[in-house]
Amino acid sequence: GSSNSALIPSAAPALSGLIHNPAVPRGNPVQVTVRVSSSDAPTVNLRHRLDSANPDTAWDTTQMVDDGSNGDNVAGDGIYTATLAEYTSDGVIAQFYVEAESAGGEITVMPSPAPERPAMFIVDTTAVPRDLRSQRFVISARTVQALGNAGQGSAFNYAFPRLSNQFFNATFIGNERHIIYNAEFRKAGSPWQRSDSFSTSQGKTLKWKSPRDKRYRGWARRTIDDDPAVGRSHNNRLVRYWLYLLGHPSSEHEFTRIVINNGPAMIREDVETNANDFLKRNWDQGEKGELYRIDDEWWFDDGWSRTQRNADWGVDGRSVEPNMYHAEWMKRSREDEYDYGSFLNWVFSVGQNRFTREEIERMADIDMMAVNAVVRGWVDDWDTLTRNRGKNGYFLRRHSDGKWMLLQWDSDLTYGNTSAPFIGGLTGVPNFFRKPYVEQRVNYYIGEMVEKYTSGSERLETWFDLEARSNRRVSISPNRYLNFNNSRVNYAMNSEIGSAVANTRFSVNGPSNTAADIIDLSGTSNHRAFDVRVVGRPDVEIQFAGQTEWSASGIYLREGRNELEFQALDSEGLVVGTDVFVINKAGDAPPVVHLDSSPSSLNVPVHSTLVVDGGASFDPEATDLTYRWEVDGGAVLENSSPETVSVRFPRPGLYVLSATVEDEDASETVTTREITVYSESEWHPFSDQTLGEGWVEENVEVRHDYSGSAWYSLNDRPGELTLKLNDDSAKSMRTLNPQYPVLWRDLTGVEDVLLQTDLSLSTIQQGGFIAGLILRVTEEGQEVTYALGMENGDFLRARKIVGTTETRLGSVNWAEGAAVVRIRRVGSSLHFEYRSSPGTWESLHSEGIDTEATLGRGGIFASTPSALMARFEFDYFVVVDPSSASPAVEDLRITEVMYHPLDLGIGYDLEFIELANTGGSAIDLSGIRFETGNPFSELVLDGLTLAAGEIAVVTANPSDFSAIYGEGIRILASWSDGGINNGGESIVLVDAQGDIIHDFEFSDDLPWPVEADGEGSSLEVIDTNGNYNDPFNWRASLALGGTPGIVTSEADLDNDGLDDVGEALAGTDPRNPDSDGDGALDGSEVNAGTDPLDLLSVFKLTQVTRAGDTTRASWSSVPGRSYTLQVSPDLTEKSWVDVGTVEASRSITVLPHVSTENRDLYYRVVVE
Repeated sequence: GSSNSALIPSAAPALSGLIHNPAVPRGNPVQVTVRVSSSDAPTVNLRHRLDSANPDTAWDTTQMVDDGSNGDNVAGDGIYTATLAEYTSDGVIAQFYVEAESAGGEITVMPSPAPERPAMFIVDTTAVPRDLRSQRFVISARTVQALGNAGQGSAFNYAFPRLSNQFFNATFIGNERHIIYNAEFRKAGSPWQRSDSFSTSQGKTLKWKSPRDKRYRGWARRTIDDDPAVGRSHNNRLVRYWLYLLGHPSSEHEFTRIVINNGPAMIREDVETNANDFLKRNWDQGEKGELYRIDDEWWFDDGWSRTQRNADWGVDGRSVEPNMYHAEWMKRSREDEYDYGSFLNWVFSVGQNRFTREEIERMADIDMMAVNAVVRGWVDDWDTLTRNRGKNGYFLRRHSDGKWMLLQWDSDLTYGNTSAPFIGGLTGVPNFFRKPYVEQRVNYYIGEMVEKYTSGSERLETWFDLEARSNRRVSISPNRYLNFNNSRVNYAMNSEIGSAVANTRFSVNGPSNTAADIIDLSGTSNHRAFDVRVVGRPDVEIQFAGQTEWSASGIYLREGRNELEFQALDSEGLVVGTDVFVINKAGDAPPVVHLDSSPSSLNVPVHSTLVVDGGASFDPEATDLTYRWEVDGGAVLENSSPETVSVRFPRPGLYVLSATVEDEDASETVTTREITVYSESEWHPFSDQTLGEGWVEENVEVRHDYSGSAWYSLNDRPGELTLKLNDDSAKSMRTLNPQYPVLWRDLTGVEDVLLQTDLSLSTIQQGGFIAGLILRVTEEGQEVTYALGMENGDFLRARKIVGTTETRLGSVNWAEGAAVVRIRRVGSSLHFEYRSSPGTWESLHSEGIDTEATLGRGGIFASTPSALMARFEFDYFVVVDPSSASPAVEDLRITEVMYHPLDLGIGYDLEFIELANTGGSAIDLSGIRFETGNPFSELVLDGLTLAAGEIAVVTANPSDFSAIYGEGIRILASWSDGGINNGGESIVLVDAQGDIIHDFEFSDDLPWPVEADGEGSSLEVIDTNGNYNDPFNWRASLALGGTPGIVTSEADLDNDGLDDVGEALAGTDPRNPDSDGDGALDGSEVNAGTDPLDLLSVFKLTQVTRAGDTTRASWSSVPGRSYTLQVSPDLTEKSWVDVGTVEASRSITVLPHVSTENRDLYYRVVVE
């Protein structure tokens, strides 16, 4: 209720489009314009002054006008103009900014950082050559001082020492016309290269940034390199070109002319920095990767004497403190997190040579690491990590897959020693690159350089020619590089690859006879092999074990002679070697079964349809296959073809599908898949911005700017929950006051249950941790915690924790970076299981528990026994409770949809959806709802019950509906807005917990029944247990207007009360409910004893007469049938009273009724 303390009478003026013209004046007056938007007539002033080294120089003022005078083009267009004629001398720099003040005194300034960082222009009468793109930087005299010796002196309070990376205000002018104010500019370079002084003509390595709201070419940050000025114009360019040819990301670059103030137009190279622009260009969400700049670790004294140490992959005193590494491994992305966990994991693994192949393949992109090392090794790039110096490069852990790779930077001191080794000896580097499977890749890329891209390469010669043609102002000496390559080839082949590898023949080894159905083979290849394939066998797995050794696993054989053609391939898929291996197999081979499914995870929402396709299965002997499908738990199978099956599930639970595939030789293979079927309310895909209801946080909070010891986020990786543990404290499970983070779901009252999740290691791959599923159980009054997850990066383990006592229940080696695990309670057992492939599960451990044990909570967690920074990602979490399905999900069904009623010409809206309770008990409809837009505005049913077998409708307009269909059909509710689309749309019905009852989409196009599209029929479902998305499970109603209140059946298509057998006996039309057109249903006539084929044979009251207190009712009858006469005073259903029952003896029956009541009475006759 307090007043707004920031309230002002009117909005401050809004300024935009500030610009001066011409961009680089030649001594003529300069016009400054700005667009002003204001609620009143503001006062707009241009503040300006001559640039000087004195920051306290006074500002002059010139009023800006929008009246068509003093250079203003159009009066009243909102563009204010001022002309400055006092800055015309060559080399003069003017500083300026605009200040607009409203009538209420509110002031707006542009550029917004002014006057501290004003806009600037310079007068320069020297034209810049137009042979290259130009970049001019206008910086103040004080900035020039700060960039020079004065910056580290008392005049600037020692704020800008020689190695300062402080950016200074600048105006950027591209091609002498594109102006950006408040750009940022600084000098750059290592302690080896950076000079104390600065001048506008030196043009050494520089860096600049454009402001966030006005990027130049979309760039945020660029480097200006002086390679063209010092005889190294193509050293870096050629390295980047080779990286590109080998599929390695590299920086973009362009020769340009740069001008600093009115200095000379110097030829330099504009280079894309290894920063966010580079990461975004090369990878989706690349800026979320972890980027480290590699440099020396330095010690300086006050006189700038210095000592340095190489960066390497060594463990610094076994320390896990980031500050032991951050001087030489400087974060260049995600700096605010200061999370060195994944990097420490790398140096502790690689630096100490403690890793397996599976682990390093999870951690590193071996191919990209090899490419980087080979290209930099080829050019004798001694000044980088993989050679002899821990600098001039970047180390990136990609966001997309969490794998490390090196990035090139500053390969200028190169092409020297043609006999230099490719791989150096810095700590940790040989540990990685000298692994045989890594050396195989190094040899391959060296071979690519030798044979395709260096000595004698026409492509390289063409590249040099094009470079010379496109950059005639930049000198290039192709012979220097070509001669180096010619000399480098011999060392590369003889000393790096070696003759033993180069001369290895491509061959396959193995037995000539076997009775096995599946075999593994081994072979050898030289450095030219990037991959190996078996022709026609794409499922065979190939792995290189060493520089020349490889293995092929999973080769299916047929009976008799098998000729297997092996091919060695290069990285482009070209064949570089072949061998044919012959093996004879004894005995018939069984079918090979491949099952594809949708969804592929085999996690299926209840009442959805799982489709499994075995069409990729085959018999090695090439005979035809037959299929037998089975599923348990009351699930329904439908075969659209012998090899394809659709499965629908009645309730949540764990189901087993088996496929028995048999060939013509009677050999069969039985394959099973386990299917997790869940209620939507307990499926948590982590796809929203926040956790849904029911989650309880323990020792963890949602991520924010100052998150504590542990946090979680649903935004770091959309579709996943990231759980982060910081290294401030240990988070052990073995403590009376546990601090490890957990996200809980309540399981109170649940008996048999399944918990399942899919988790992956996000940062560290090894270390002291466990993360996964957790379950809290009360056994004999004692709280017991069970955990199952990935431990230390090497195992899947199940644990039991009681107080401070922890017991390892089961363990299995696990070399992957992700795992799908589940805990199941079945009676008195807990089953700890893991998935080996979709639908295939292995048991880790089974633990007996008390039958009376009660479940408390379950969820996901992570724990670190000692302080450790770690991050884990959970793809989903699901609770499967077979008893959780609501009666509505089980038995409430949509049975009819009238989406495009016949136009009666009277304006009635007759759309309706029919609902039926197909179960044996009443259903509470409270909270059941049609979701917004599917198909109309949200419609929530409240305070209603649908009896067993009862049928009712929801409709667009109850009064219109009742006027046409009568009062006898129950209307549950009507929607307030929208309607059912005549062209078809989705219909979604959910229960009070959010579990889906129906989610299907109909259409008005074939194969859907088109008679329901405005021709008078409705859509009627055929099988309420069938697939509602299947158009063949729907039919058009035979009755015009549909059959609301009546659910038709498969055996009685016209819903007249006669099944097909009864229709045949009576001679009636099975697709016409009233064969003789007398207004009575055929089944009703048969029941009444009248003739359904005779228009005149109708069961009806023929006469009702009253004399005194006696009423006589007459009706047509059939001898032998019993009839009951009933009376009602008001036609309500409960008011009907029997008058009497009589057995008919003739075709007309008469029954009297005596009543003294003086009011209207209504009569009807019921036939048994």
